[in-house]
Amino acid sequence: MTRQTHRFGLYATQWYIIERSGAAMGFWTKILGKQSQLETKSSSVIVSDPSALSILFGDYSSASGKALSPEQSLRCPTVYSAVRCIAESVSQLPIAIYKVDVDGCKTKAVGHPLTPLLCGQVNEWTPSGEFFLGMTAALMLHGNAFAFVNRDGERVVEIIQLSNAAVSVDFDLFTMEPFYRVTDAGGGQTIYSRREILHLRLMGLTNCASGLSPVSMAKEAIQMALSLEEHGVKLFSNGARPSGILEHPGKLMKDMAERVRSAFQSMFGGSNNAAQTPLLEEGLKFVPLAFNSTDAEFLANRRFQVEEIARAFRVPLHKIGSLDKATFSNIEQQSLEFVTDTLMPILKLWKGALRLSLFSPAERDNYCIEFDLDDLLKADTASRFQSYQVAILNGIYSPNEIRAKEAEPPYPGGDQYRLPLNTADASGVGAASGAAPVTDTMTETPAPASTTTCDMGAGQC
Repeated sequence: MTRQTHRFGLYATQWYIIERSGAAMGFWTKILGKQSQLETKSSSVIVSDPSALSILFGDYSSASGKALSPEQSLRCPTVYSAVRCIAESVSQLPIAIYKVDVDGCKTKAVGHPLTPLLCGQVNEWTPSGEFFLGMTAALMLHGNAFAFVNRDGERVVEIIQLSNAAVSVDFDLFTMEPFYRVTDAGGGQTIYSRREILHLRLMGLTNCASGLSPVSMAKEAIQMALSLEEHGVKLFSNGARPSGILEHPGKLMKDMAERVRSAFQSMFGGSNNAAQTPLLEEGLKFVPLAFNSTDAEFLANRRFQVEEIARAFRVPLHKIGSLDKATFSNIEQQSLEFVTDTLMPILKLWKGALRLSLFSPAERDNYCIEFDLDDLLKADTASRFQSYQVAILNGIYSPNEIRAKEAEPPYPGGDQYRLPLNTADASGVGAASGAAPVTDTMTETPAPASTTTCDMGAGQC
């Protein structure tokens, strides 16, 4: 076994190359944090390319010479807004466990033991929404997110998020299966198998067990945005750019000129003395300087860095408060693209990680986890009810199913499906769903007097 330490920015990562655990650890041994003796075999493989190491472990040093960690990058408003936008969008989505039958049809698995964890609280001190929020934020900052899956036998009893700084990922070069070293507060290390750690990872290199950090990949853009912000703060707080010059009709000695400049700066310089009225004597004249092209480039550079960072996180500009190019027509389309191009790949990672870490091998073919995107994809009220009308009149949904989508209670007779009179009846569909079959006249179950035959309410059909 070869042990090497590499430091990038503020993080020190211990790298163990090619090792394989030969001893299993008991449940209570893992909980108490006691490390078993491990059998290792094979020899070490040395990777000497610095660029490869920086990609593997996350090189957060930028061209400016300043280290930029994921936590420090949150000082950039664009990074904070982008990470918060994605994490909060994921955490607010309803989640459910479905049972998949042999035909591929899905029905909600009511009473599944994982439902209280995913929909209520993952442990005694963390609500599920907060867990999804923190894990997604860590994923977008570090490229990885980790949680310990605590089991009592085969039953999952709690899920605990782990700090990214405390977890290092290794993998067996014979089987390519990852395993995880978790360092506790006292410096002790415990090794966990893949099934014991819920691991979310973004895009990574081939055969690499860790994802690439968006902060590491966009470190120059983020550092430039921070540098521009720092420059702007110093510019306005200290009056770095002269707003004008003082002219004197005669010739001033060096010490006299210095006294005039110092007195004028102390009385009228800086943001605290802004809007003060100067009183000039002895022929002094204040000549203001015009807004030049350098100032315009400074503002343009700040706007461009917002776009550059948003591009790295795949977040539309209007989602992070930049509305310069927004219109009523393109915001709706960009909101849909945010769901399909940004959120859905992340939700796919979530579903895959939850399936591998929470379900037993026997359950993986019979159960699945789904996020409900209906709230994010809902159109305006008029368009939504028009689509409901089409769905009811063509037998796609029953009125009560539509009412359930709108969080309204069902009414008697609303479980029957309707079809147009010039087509076949929906009796087969109604029988399959447990509802009484209807005739092809669509009049066996009369609609309420205040509604039309689509049962959507007056004025909606």
